[in-house]
Amino acid sequence: MTTRVLLAGVPGKMCAEIARLCGEPDWSRFELANVALGSAKSAGEREFAGRTILVLGPTQRGTALFPPDIIAIDLSTPDAALGNVEFYCDRGIPFVLGTTGFDGSAARAMVARSKVSAVIAPNMAAPIVAVLATLRRLSEQHEGVLQGMSLSIRESHQSAKRDVSGTARALQGSLLKLGMEMRDPIESIRDPAAQRALGVHTKHLAGHGWHWLRAKSACGQLEMALTTRVNGRRVYAEGALCAAEFLAARMAEGSRGAVFSMEDVLAARQTT
Repeated sequence: MTTRVLLAGVPGKMCAEIARLCGEPDWSRFELANVALGSAKSAGEREFAGRTILVLGPTQRGTALFPPDIIAIDLSTPDAALGNVEFYCDRGIPFVLGTTGFDGSAARAMVARSKVSAVIAPNMAAPIVAVLATLRRLSEQHEGVLQGMSLSIRESHQSAKRDVSGTARALQGSLLKLGMEMRDPIESIRDPAAQRALGVHTKHLAGHGWHWLRAKSACGQLEMALTTRVNGRRVYAEGALCAAEFLAARMAEGSRGAVFSMEDVLAARQTT
């Protein structure tokens, strides 16, 4: 079964990674539309990831015709996210949204009133999602069990990322529910020189996601640490395409007005 994909956020690097991935034999079941969504600055016909596509800006997309049964993968900016969600809901386009730093409750409310469903996720890397899910379930089953432990979180992403890591926030939420305390806010590292000093390879400065979590008991005799390091964008691109495939299947089953998570995507993969 072919899943047709409409990219939003072109010519961004994540969109380019998805486009390259779709050109590989193992991912040939995905078909990219010849149109894409972008900013007013990027609008027009352009060469993108080895093909010619028409990029529609905000003022051009309203009357555009899109292929049937298409799934949008939105990797735009936080400022554009809610406007894009409104557009998808109005035009009946199911979507996968991987942007962070926007009003998630507003997006969910728009989907609930629409005739489409969506996947909205702060992180689309399957291994990281599995860790997040495990910690969330642990916090639900053993709320407050680590009371008294102090927590610190640092994260490093490419300098173009404007907001605090959604993964860091999700980790923070579960660990606070377990009873840990956090005196300082999450430290977001965006300076390339500081990132190199921490070990990020130069070739990954423009695309990486590293997280460091440290916890210490009140007496100081116990310390725990969790580190995650994602270099490049491929693992996120793979997750976004799997989410689009999952969403296409849910729409075919009649799903409307539902917001799914990457946990839902992973759970469906376990049963197939």
